[in-house]
Amino acid sequence: MEDNTAVVAQDSVIARPMTSYADVMSYLHSIHISREELGMVGKRLVLEYSSENLSKAFLRVDHLSVLQDNWDGRGAYRITPLVIRNVKDVLSVSDDEDWKDWMISPNPNGTITLQSRKQRSSISIGEQEFSYFSKPVSGQRRGESHLRFSPSLLLSIMREIG
Repeated sequence: MEDNTAVVAQDSVIARPMTSYADVMSYLHSIHISREELGMVGKRLVLEYSSENLSKAFLRVDHLSVLQDNWDGRGAYRITPLVIRNVKDVLSVSDDEDWKDWMISPNPNGTITLQSRKQRSSISIGEQEFSYFSKPVSGQRRGESHLRFSPSLLLSIMREIG
């Protein structure tokens, strides 16, 4: 289970105008965080700065992570932190081009669906497993259920059926 304890800043925070990637990186190097955290934040900023599709996917997943129970007004479950982490793990090993034709949507059962814009393909991502289905216009129907979650396996399936 994920630790959801809040961390309160020890030092006062000053708002700084940041209008460029260089401003952000300069600020990051001025604050007291570990090298590991700095590397993770820097990697994400580089992805978001240079990769439009990945940036949009990260923003969408961040938006889905704050949905609460009953987000649809019909009793839907919130997306669990582990499902959010699974999708972010896939994002972290993928390229910008991998997300060009995929839409990210919440499911009422607390999972996330990826749906291809150009093929009749979808992937459902849960906490421990994922399932996929594809029926390309000029191809044979295929799919599998209850595959053990692995970012690299899910990404390879996205590339095959997307």
